[in-house]
Amino acid sequence: MLRTGIKLRINPHGVFAVAAILVMLGVAFAKKWDISWSYLVVAIASYSIAAIGLMIHLDQLGEKAQELRKQRHQARKLKQTIDESFLVFRILIGSHIAFALLIVGLVLGFNSAYSTAGFFLVSVAGGLAIPFFLLRKGAQ
Repeated sequence: MLRTGIKLRINPHGVFAVAAILVMLGVAFAKKWDISWSYLVVAIASYSIAAIGLMIHLDQLGEKAQELRKQRHQARKLKQTIDESFLVFRILIGSHIAFALLIVGLVLGFNSAYSTAGFFLVSVAGGLAIPFFLLRKGAQ
């Protein structure tokens, strides 16, 4: 067994992302693949890219914050890092919500390309906006 000294932890955002993608594929399977393929492919691809990128960035910010906590004279940089982490966290939560709304759109199924594209855009915009409406940072 290879020992690298790296501690591994389960990423709850990653678990949710995999489960959500499997649910979307399950919906497509339940509909006997009679779906808008462009909707499915664009939804899964954009969500995967966004979620992976945001999770990596959030991990990097966490490591940066840990290092800045060790240096007492870096309070301003630490606050900026924490603020950026919170922003990235809200965008990541919004991505999850947007993808959940996109799953609903796949379940509903639309007859025209315009209604499909409209629901797609509204789902993404609405999903990304919800965390900014509901989550704010408390006093530190």
